[in-house]
This record gives sequence, C-alpha cells and structure tokens, in this order.
Amino acid sequence: MTSNAIRSIRRKKSSLSEVKIAVIGAPGVGKSALTGTNIFPKEEILQWADGFLLVYSIIDKESFTYLRDVRQVIQNSRPASPGGTQGQSPIPIVVVANKADLIHLRQVSSEDGEKLAKDNDAAFLEVAASEHVSQVADAFLELCREVQSFRRRSKQSLLDRIKYGGKNNRGDSSKK
Repeated sequence: MTSNAIRSIRRKKSSLSEVKIAVIGAPGVGKSALTGTNIFPKEEILQWADGFLLVYSIIDKESFTYLRDVRQVIQNSRPASPGGTQGQSPIPIVVVANKADLIHLRQVSSEDGEKLAKDNDAAFLEVAASEHVSQVADAFLELCREVQSFRRRSKQSLLDRIKYGGKNNRGDSSKK
C-alpha cells in the first residue's frame, strides 16, 4: 500500500468513531500488506481490540487451518460481557482471504472461506492487498460497521437490563 493511498484513506470523512482492530493470521498471509506494520504482542492485541480481521492466504492451506481455532482463543482472552461469562459474548470479526490475484495457485476455495466466516458469525471478503487498496479499505470499513453494530446491540442490551432489572419479560404485565 503506498503512502499516498494511505493518506487518501485517512482523509476520507467518516461517521464512525474510533475502532481498535486486530489483524490476525499465520506468517506470510499478507497482514503487513494490509496494515503496514506489526506493533503489539499477540496477547495484548486480543484484549484491546474492538474487532478482528482474520487473514489467510488463498495460496496457503496451513494459513487457513490456523484460523479455524482462533475464535476460541480470542473468546478466551476477552473479559466477560456485563451479566455474561467469559468466552460467551459475540465478537466483531471479518474473515479476509488475501492474495486473490494469485488464483492460479489457489489452495483454499472461496466456499471454504465463506464457511469459515459463517462458522465464526463473521463477514467474508476476498482481496488482493498488493494490488487493490480499495479492497483493503473495504475490509476495514466492513469491520468498523460490524463493531458499530455490536456496540449498538450491546448498548441496547445494557439499557434493557437496567430498565427491566435483568429480566427478559420486557413489559410483560400479565404476570401478577
């Protein structure tokens, strides 16, 4: 990603508030091509991130296998949600299949990527980070949308718990 492209993305106005994103994937899948750097140790990332881009390379089956169990690792590292237990709260995730420009070397099908995303309640995108900055931006924007949606649902859930005292009978006045 060129510095001009990065500046262009940063200049675009957005109604989204700050979102902390962790980009996770096996070595060599193109995380640095997506982000430009790797600055935090893994454990720290899992705790502070609001959402996760799970990245694998379509030309590396092992990188895909690496992501299969990563959701549970993420869940176990997260604090419990209010009124919930650790490992039970939903987490905003986008599964990103990188190196889509190398289709002739494909080892992981689009269908397998879509299934991984579905199994993780995640969105799915195929990108060619080395060639299409707009695809990279789309992946980050999709995750930001997922985080914002998660925040709205969490806020509403908290308001409901406060309003109804943690009960699930929202306004059910038939019980006396």
